[in-house]
Amino acid sequence: YGNGLYRYDGIHFQQFTKKDGLVSNYIRVLLYSKKFHCLIAGAEYGVNTIKGSTITSSPSEMFTTKVGRTVTGLCEAGIFIYITTYGDNNPVKYYPDQNKFIVSNDNGKHYPQNSFSCYVSANGDTIFSNKANGIKIFKKNKQIIQNDNLGQIFSCAEDKRGNLWIAAWSYQNMNQSGGLFRFDGERFQNFKTTFGISDREIWTVSYDREQDILW
Repeated sequence: YGNGLYRYDGIHFQQFTKKDGLVSNYIRVLLYSKKFHCLIAGAEYGVNTIKGSTITSSPSEMFTTKVGRTVTGLCEAGIFIYITTYGDNNPVKYYPDQNKFIVSNDNGKHYPQNSFSCYVSANGDTIFSNKANGIKIFKKNKQIIQNDNLGQIFSCAEDKRGNLWIAAWSYQNMNQSGGLFRFDGERFQNFKTTFGISDREIWTVSYDREQDILW
C-alpha cells in the first residue's frame, strides 16, 4: 500500500508503479480472474487489469469521490466483476473483455446503496455488505435476507457444508456486534467468544477447502 504492485516469478521480485501504468501506488485488493485470464488490482482512484505485459486502467472519471475513490473489494460474478468501494454509489459492474464499467447502485431494490465487499456463493447467491451495518444476501430464488446488526463487512468465505462465514468489523462507537459470524441458511451466530477472539474488528476470513480449515 503505497509501493505499487510486485510480481514474484519464483526467483525475482519485479515492482510496478504509476510509472508503469498503475492508476495509483496504493493497492488494496487483488483478484486473479480465471474466466478472463487476467489479474485485477483495486487501488485508490480505480482498477488496473494486467494481461501478460499489458496494463489497462479504468477511466479516470469513473472512480470519483461519489462512487468511491478507494476500491475495497473485487468479486468474479459470471460475465463481469463486481467492484465495491468506500463510496456512496456502488457496486460497479466491470466487464474486462470490453473495459466497460457500469454503476449498479439502485438504492436497495436489487443492490445495497453502497457496499464494501461482495461474495458469490457456490449455489449462486450474491452477498453484499450493506453500508457499515451488516449484510444483504440476494438468493437465486429472489428472496432477500438482511441483517444490519453485524458490523462493517469486508470479507466472506463459504465452507464445504454450505455455511457462510462473515468477518464483521466494529468499534466502540458503533452499535453493531462485530466478530466472526456463521450463517447456516437460517440464522446468524457469532463465534467470537467460541473461538476466543478478543476484539470486534475482524477484517478477513478465508476457507481452505482441501484441508477443511477456516482462517
